[in-house]
Amino acid sequence: FQCAFCYNTALRTGYRAAPLERVEAELDRACQIYHPREILFYDDNFCVRKDRALAIGEMLAKRGLAWDVDIRVDGIERGFIRELVRLGCRGVFVGVESGADAVLKRLSKGFMAADAERAMAVLREERMASTTCALMTGTPGETRGELLATWRFMRKVWFPGLSFSLKMFQLLPGTKLASTCLRQGARIPQTLREWAETGGWLTTYLNQSAMTGAEVRLYTWAMRKAAGLRARLG
Repeated sequence: FQCAFCYNTALRTGYRAAPLERVEAELDRACQIYHPREILFYDDNFCVRKDRALAIGEMLAKRGLAWDVDIRVDGIERGFIRELVRLGCRGVFVGVESGADAVLKRLSKGFMAADAERAMAVLREERMASTTCALMTGTPGETRGELLATWRFMRKVWFPGLSFSLKMFQLLPGTKLASTCLRQGARIPQTLREWAETGGWLTTYLNQSAMTGAEVRLYTWAMRKAAGLRARLG
């Protein structure tokens, strides 16, 4: 996948899946040493090969383990989600990033806001216990209207069990958006020390959204607070 902000495009390592036999051996070892009740897979591509994901799910179900995974919007299909739930998957992390089609296009996400809305509806209807929807604010070129489209998306898709991970855009070296910012005259950290000092946060070094850095921070704070209140009150 070619998301314009993602470290995967900078690494350019391709996709390599560990053999299922190795996964099962590591799972058994983890169970023997740590006796977990739940396992979280940090793997952006866990659900790319659905047959492999379900095979691992069978291993986990056989051992009575709950589990959580990352999944793309375009990987959320009703039959697949139903099988994940049956096999004990209790949580998914979905990178949506924005509720504005123009932003999604600039980020090269490969789907539109309506696709994300349908995906959230499937997760709600198939009773996925916990869903985290990741969103970003302050991406290059983002306008107030586009940011508010994200807020409207949040309000439209929310359901009990859905939470939002809302962060300000983080610039990563070697990504497509870093190259775009450089071409537009932005100042990018030049040394490892500068990157370490800023944490890569875009608004520390540059702000190419159509809002000021203060506005982006204020909107992000307000949306986080409102989303948290909605989750508590239902």
